[in-house]
Amino acid sequence: MIVDDEHFNIETLKMLIEVKIGAQTEIEFAHNGEKAMEMIKANCKSNGLKNMDYSLIITDLSMKPTDGLQLTQ
Repeated sequence: MIVDDEHFNIETLKMLIEVKIGAQTEIEFAHNGEKAMEMIKANCKSNGLKNMDYSLIITDLSMKPTDGLQLTQ
């Protein structure tokens, strides 16, 4: 998952990940920490905490209303 409030940053990171890991990699994104937390909670409810689908979450530290640091807490 990529969490960033700048669309350009999301697209750039998606492109780099697809080139390095493979075009078939599923990448989700959120434009702020609140949306990311909603997505993570929904994923845990549907799959159970032990089967979370996110192997990696890349987040921007300076977003509003919830920044990356708050998201990790």
